[in-house]
Amino acid sequence: MGSSTTTTDCSRPLRIAIVGGGIGGVLLAIGLQKHAHIDYQLYEAAPSFGEVGLGVAIGPNAQRALELIDPRARAVLDKLASTNMWESHLLNFVEYKCAYGPSAGETIKQKTSIPTRTVHRARLLEGLVELVSDRSRCHFGKRLSSISQPSGRGPCIISFVDGSSASADVVIGADGVHSAVRKYVLGEEHPALRPQFTGAVAYRGVVPMERVVAILGEEVAANTYCHFGPGVTALAYPIEKGKLVNFVLIDVGHGGEIGEQWTWPSKIDAIREKVKGFSDEVQGFVELLDTPGLTAWAFFNHVLAPAYNKGSVAVMGDGAHSMTPFQGAGAGQAMEDALVLENLLAQVRDPATLSRALAAYDQVRRPRKQRAAETSLEVGRMVAFLDPDIGDDMDKIRESLETRMHWIWNRDLVAQNEEVIRLFREAL
Repeated sequence: MGSSTTTTDCSRPLRIAIVGGGIGGVLLAIGLQKHAHIDYQLYEAAPSFGEVGLGVAIGPNAQRALELIDPRARAVLDKLASTNMWESHLLNFVEYKCAYGPSAGETIKQKTSIPTRTVHRARLLEGLVELVSDRSRCHFGKRLSSISQPSGRGPCIISFVDGSSASADVVIGADGVHSAVRKYVLGEEHPALRPQFTGAVAYRGVVPMERVVAILGEEVAANTYCHFGPGVTALAYPIEKGKLVNFVLIDVGHGGEIGEQWTWPSKIDAIREKVKGFSDEVQGFVELLDTPGLTAWAFFNHVLAPAYNKGSVAVMGDGAHSMTPFQGAGAGQAMEDALVLENLLAQVRDPATLSRALAAYDQVRRPRKQRAAETSLEVGRMVAFLDPDIGDDMDKIRESLETRMHWIWNRDLVAQNEEVIRLFREAL
C-alpha cells in the first residue's frame, strides 16, 4: 500500500487543518489533495512560503517517501538536487575523514544503495509548492494562537494572532521546532514542550564551487565529506547541481549556557583556536568561514515527548521531534510523517474516529523518530571523540558508522503505512 486515490462515502468532507507551510506541511497537502473526501486547508504564519536553512540531504528512505506521496515530488527532487560528483563517490552517503592525531587521514565510508540527493531547502520547497493544485487552500499571515474543542469531542477551533479563526475535524502541526500545536498536545508546562540546547554550535555557509576547489581541492569540494576530530566536525557537500557547496563546521563540545538565543554574532579567532592542530582541510573550512557577518547557530533538540497527538490534534516533522543533523535524517523523517498521515487520514470516514487514527500514527511514528533523534546525538558526540566508551578509537568508530544508518534507510515504507492502518482498524 503506497499512496492511492480514494472516493468519498461520508456525508461531508473530512476537514483537515495543516498548520505550517514548510516542506513537511506542503508534502502532506500534496498527498491529501488526491483524496476526494478530504477538504484540507494550510495555514502558514509567514506572508509566503519559505524555508529557513541551507542545504539538506535526502537519503534512500526519504526519496522513496517522496515517490509514494506523489511521483512528481520525487521528480522535483531529481530535477533540483545534486549528488556526489565523482563516480567513485556516487554511493557514499558520507565519507568520514579523521582530521586530528595519529589517525589523521583515515577514512570511513557510509555506503547507500542509491545516490543520496543534496539540495537547497528553499529550492526544494519552491518546487514542491508548484505541485499544490489549489492555492486558494493556502492561507498566509496565519500565526496560530490557540486550539480548542468547545464540545470536548467535536471540531477543533483554531484561532490566529490576527484575530481570525477556523474550524477543522483534525489539526496537524507542521509548524517547526517552536511548534504552537505541540503546546496544545503536551500542555504549556510540560518539560518536553521546549527544545533544549544540545551543547553544539554550528558555523555555516554556501560558497561557489570554484572557491571551495581552490581551498579544499576538487575531490573534497565535489563530494560529501565529514572531517572530524576532538570536539569538532566539518561537513561539506555540493548543491545547486554542483555550482555551490553547502558547508558547516560544528563545535560539538561548545556547551555552556546560551539562554534563549538561537543565533549570535561570532568571531573567527575563537574558531581558529578550536581547530588548532587539525588537518589542512579543516583549516580551509575556517578560511571559508572568515567573512563579515559570521554567525553562530545553536543546535537544539526536543526532550522525548510522551505522545504526538492529543485527540484529533497531532504534530509532525520538527514539531513532533526536532533533531540534530549528524545523521542527515531530519528531513526524511518529516517526509515519512507526511506519507503515513496521508495514507492514514485517507482511511477516515467518521470524524469521531480521528483520535484513534492519530493514536495509531503516534504508536508507529514516535518510536522511530525518537530513535532517529537520539542516535543522531550519539553520532555527533562519537565523531567528536566525546563518547567515553569509544574516545578516538578508529576501529570502534568505523564499526559504528559503517552500518548504523541501515535501519533508517531500509525501512519498508509501504509496510509502515500498512501497519498504521492496521492499528487504526483494530481500534474501531
